[in-house]
Amino acid sequence: MKRLYIILFSLLVLSYADARAQFMKFSLGMELGGSFLMHMPPQEDIIYSGGAQGGLFMDLYFGRYLGVSGTAQYAFQIFNHNLGSDLTATTMQHYLQVPVMLQVRTCRVLTVEAGIMQSILVASQYQESAGDNTGFTANPDPGAAKYILSAAAALKINLGKSVYLTLRGTYGLSQAYNYFGQGAIPVSVQMGLGFRFYTFRKSAFKL
Repeated sequence: MKRLYIILFSLLVLSYADARAQFMKFSLGMELGGSFLMHMPPQEDIIYSGGAQGGLFMDLYFGRYLGVSGTAQYAFQIFNHNLGSDLTATTMQHYLQVPVMLQVRTCRVLTVEAGIMQSILVASQYQESAGDNTGFTANPDPGAAKYILSAAAALKINLGKSVYLTLRGTYGLSQAYNYFGQGAIPVSVQMGLGFRFYTFRKSAFKL
């Protein structure tokens, strides 16, 4: 994890150097969207799910091409898996997700991002059921990870000055859930629509 922070800091220093004789741009806004998720236990079938997320973001550009982005978003996800016979387990998880991304603006329309996403568990619930009968219930869910670190990459497509579409993929660097004593690696694809409601631009000083 320390290596990731060192890489992010180094690239941020390079992006700051790019600001020489150019400008700095700060944007604040909101992003809402949905997600497709997978949990991959080592010796079990892949478990699929869906979810939704939304929150506030901040973009800071140092020059025309390089910048950094930070987001604080609430994410909801629900997983169903078969325990055998007619018994089904459902787990609901609520996370505070914080993606921190480095940005490379390739053209006026497209921005490429890479970084990390931290997920902090806020609430969870586990429930077993057989048909219409509810069985064992646990709140919070003992199998849900309290903290998840993921690598992240994204494409941001500008639809105008104030609106953009983002497509973000993540791959877990730590386990997200414990299935029968086996930790599952999380993989997700998030799609969101963002709205910039405040933008500030200033000419940068020469180094």
